[in-house]
Amino acid sequence: MRFSSPLIDQTIEYDETHHILICKVCRIGIKKSCVQSHFYNQHHYKQDVWKSFRDAVKDLPALDDLDLFPRLPNGSSVHPNLKLSRDGYECNICGICSANESVMNNHGSVHRKEGLLRYGNKFYKKVYGVQVNQLITLFNS
Repeated sequence: MRFSSPLIDQTIEYDETHHILICKVCRIGIKKSCVQSHFYNQHHYKQDVWKSFRDAVKDLPALDDLDLFPRLPNGSSVHPNLKLSRDGYECNICGICSANESVMNNHGSVHRKEGLLRYGNKFYKKVYGVQVNQLITLFNS
């Protein structure tokens, strides 16, 4: 999909098949609700720039929930604009990974609702150089 601005086209990719947004600068998946904070905090873009990014993606049916992101089997082809390895955090219960520890902490609520996790229990571990062989297993907010 092409956006109305060359800067946005050079910076953000929308994968229509999987409904994901990809930052082409750091090659990770980003939540639609986090476009603003990602480009401000990670890339130090000025307000007028990240506002145009936010406005460009606001009506896209992009996934905004880490737990709904597609997880393809090992050996599946990786999206060409995703990084192949990255440090992050991996859930010991379901294997979902995130580059952001806050996202991983929030992910714990899913397992608490399922009765698989009690408050205060550590359920994830730090991982280094994770091979991203599943589409968007590493997700940054």
